[in-house]
Amino acid sequence: MTDEIKVCSVPVILPVKLEDSGQPDEPLSLVASVGCRWENGKTLQVRFLDGDPVVQSKVEQIAHQWSQFANIKFEFGNDPNAEIRISFQREGSWSHLGTNALRVTNLNEPTMNFGWLRSDTPDDEYSRVVLHEFGHALGFIHEHLHPNNGISWKRQAVLDYYQQTHGWDEQKTERNVLQAASRDTTQYSSFDQNSIMIYAIPAALTTNNYSVDWNKQLSATDKQFARVFYQSTPFNERSFDERFRDANDWAVNQGYVSGFPNFHQLDPGGGVVFGVIALKPGTADSLSVPVADLGNPGTNEERFRKVNDWAVNQGYVSGFPNFHQLDPGGGVVFGVIALKPGAADSLSVLGREL
Repeated sequence: MTDEIKVCSVPVILPVKLEDSGQPDEPLSLVASVGCRWENGKTLQVRFLDGDPVVQSKVEQIAHQWSQFANIKFEFGNDPNAEIRISFQREGSWSHLGTNALRVTNLNEPTMNFGWLRSDTPDDEYSRVVLHEFGHALGFIHEHLHPNNGISWKRQAVLDYYQQTHGWDEQKTERNVLQAASRDTTQYSSFDQNSIMIYAIPAALTTNNYSVDWNKQLSATDKQFARVFYQSTPFNERSFDERFRDANDWAVNQGYVSGFPNFHQLDPGGGVVFGVIALKPGTADSLSVPVADLGNPGTNEERFRKVNDWAVNQGYVSGFPNFHQLDPGGGVVFGVIALKPGAADSLSVLGREL
């Protein structure tokens, strides 16, 4: 096997079932299995069963990147009851999916393996493989198994490719590549071809020459989804700055120059959704609105909600405050950016100019 075709496989070890699913419960990386999610805020113990200390150190350093976004911590040490146990001696690189690791009751057996990492392996390969496998350990399955992936596979070409490059039989290729995840047992964002959890896809394997290169870093959607799947607070208690950060990351990942929340939210039946204003180059109206017309908002969050409600009521698609305000003599007025179908400019301004 060459470096160019090294992928994470899904070992079939445990014949139990996913929660509410007819699919085998197997270690599978950013669609996520809700039945394999760890307790929110948990610190997972991680133990190396073997391996070069230099390689171990590199793995540990990279794994912690997930904890910058997911409310899960990894504590590396020698805990004999560690939930995640890592070996470097088995074939391939793989991990059990989330809490499925607890079903490996032999504490000397690995729940994760890195079969080709060496002390001289390039850093970007470390990043690609370690982030991918620790994504599995958090409960994230392969992104190309997304229920809405839209990939038009050449089925026989896919079967032939993985048989020739990996020795996989038809069943294993179906499970790892072709079989979409169940909508009933997964939580998922929009399909993300930049996800760390997707395989590289050669154009020869799709009917329309669609292709994906190897991803080496967490994408904006990986980060945002990790925050959502393992959130530190409920949706309606997300901090003001967190919601801004998440909305902007999502908008940029969708091809916009920037984005921000309008603080409207609802649950239409498939999970909570947030209102987001996404900007592309264009223009917007700048207005001054009497504070009384906005319902006298108090907090920043209330101001965003009230401004957006006012703008929609005036026939705009949305609106947000620019936090300018003054009293020209007839009462306090707030600055408002009000949007109509189209877009607006996104600028970077030096801090000293603000």
